[in-house]
Amino acid sequence: VSDLKEQLFLSYWNGKVLGYPDNMIEVYIQGFNTDLGVADRSEQIYRGKQAVLKLFAEPDFEPVTIGMGLDPPVDPRFWNSLPSVRGFSDLRRRAGIIGAADDEDSDEQSCTDYDASGGSC
Repeated sequence: VSDLKEQLFLSYWNGKVLGYPDNMIEVYIQGFNTDLGVADRSEQIYRGKQAVLKLFAEPDFEPVTIGMGLDPPVDPRFWNSLPSVRGFSDLRRRAGIIGAADDEDSDEQSCTDYDASGGSC
């Protein structure tokens, strides 16, 4: 039983440290496939919350919650640098992921077509 309780405690801890919102973590723990009752599950959620609060009470620690707008948009140069199968760069250009200028004027060397001979771009 103590291993099951520890597993639920660590589930809360890991979820919170990874940035998941409380309600997601709690639903996950309440629905966890274990023989522990509701009271034991709630106790581990409480224990996990207290441990996380203690961790983030440190002056340099600030919790982050996963959500829209947290990260800046991906730089288009990243998409241009991905290798692809032959002809896919044309589809990417038509979809607006890359422009014709991206292929010709890029300061960074990119690989946009797969080399069938096995060589790298």
